[in-house]
Amino acid sequence: SIDRPSSAIVNLYGPFGIKVAQVRLTEDTLLVYNSMRNELFMGKPTSTNLRRLLMIASNGTSFTDLLLDLMPPVGNLDSPQFTRQPDGDAVNFTYANQDTVEQFTVDGKFMRTREYKKTVNGQTVMKIQYSGFEHIGRVCVPRRVSFEDLQHGVSARLYYQDTSLNQRKNVEFSVPSDAKEVILN
Repeated sequence: SIDRPSSAIVNLYGPFGIKVAQVRLTEDTLLVYNSMRNELFMGKPTSTNLRRLLMIASNGTSFTDLLLDLMPPVGNLDSPQFTRQPDGDAVNFTYANQDTVEQFTVDGKFMRTREYKKTVNGQTVMKIQYSGFEHIGRVCVPRRVSFEDLQHGVSARLYYQDTSLNQRKNVEFSVPSDAKEVILN
């Protein structure tokens, strides 16, 4: 089973160590402060809001699950053909139906997805890579996440630092008073 945090605060860094955002997640609340644009996004951690913030197609995956690698390696297909193949210190899972293939490479030590790839009609449409895993209490989280939405030509590389879990009141989440507030659905 996957230990799920009740809350998380993650500082996101882009290339060259530049802090680009701070994210606060709970089961029902999403706050994202984009320091590059001085914008505070507020809403629920839904797949719709994930698409809006990261501009990637998430196919029902919640923002929390995608950012913290809490997606179980289970395909979202109606009647999948399933294969499981050990590969050194990892296990490859493949789910397929008539036109869609989802592949997960799960790290044997951390029991987290290292790579996710989705192919539709023979075309790769999504790739996600997780690395730099670290335990925070009983929860294992990645320090680096790379997204590629090939269908829409969007990619992002995120570097996490200062991740805090299950500390709703004790962790500072500061936003300048002049930040533009954007309400998400």
